[in-house]
Amino acid sequence: MFFKDFFLGLLACKKGWELVQSNRSVRKGLVLPLTISLIVFVCTVSFSAYFFLDMVRFFSDWVLQQMSLSDDLSQLIWWKKVFVFTLKIILYILSSIFLLIASFALPYLISNIICSWFWELLSEKTMLESGYKAQEKMGSSYMDRFIVPICRELFKELVLLILLFLFWILTLFPGLGPVMIVFIAPVATCFWFGFMIADYAMSIFALSVGDRLRWAQKNFPYVLGLGMSGLIPIVGFFLFPMALVGHSHYMATRKALMIPPRKEPLAL
Repeated sequence: MFFKDFFLGLLACKKGWELVQSNRSVRKGLVLPLTISLIVFVCTVSFSAYFFLDMVRFFSDWVLQQMSLSDDLSQLIWWKKVFVFTLKIILYILSSIFLLIASFALPYLISNIICSWFWELLSEKTMLESGYKAQEKMGSSYMDRFIVPICRELFKELVLLILLFLFWILTLFPGLGPVMIVFIAPVATCFWFGFMIADYAMSIFALSVGDRLRWAQKNFPYVLGLGMSGLIPIVGFFLFPMALVGHSHYMATRKALMIPPRKEPLAL
């Protein structure tokens, strides 16, 4: 059952691609948010690439200054030269890894915040096209349609940034670093990435934050598979819309993933 649900989530991207190819309405709903995302991606990555080396040097020099160590090796005795030189290499490597992750994560965060309402609308449209008649319409007020989705997305992205920063800090500890990199960080990243995708569809229903998290916990293997694309740099950025469409279709057609309709107003 675990692997069956996991692979169902993993194949959401494939299902989404099939729906985009076959359904004109879904395809039209994808054009604007995908275009905005591409523009954000190109601008952000270009900016990061231009200032990449400067940011790496700045971070490394800042750490050395905080440790009261001079980066001028000519003024140091031989063993201190070796120590500072080795430390600088380590700092360059760590800061490069962190900045590379940030460079590819930032376009995703920014574009999702800007396009949050469009993604929810696409999810709603996909569910309707998939034959799900019981779901309720999203709120019609300006607050419900625009402000609330953006605020919710800001909160999700903030949580993701905090998790990434904590994981990066924990990797600096001897012994704990390899465990974090190989086991804990990938699982946590996949789960949260999958939850962020699923949350767009859940936003259509009157679900509290607790209900959303309980749904994700109940469908943990599926959410884990759904978020696997988040581990693939660059490619994961472009697989996200396909995963969203595929997941919305599954929520409309798979009984185990469905959320019972509610009569009370939407709690976006």
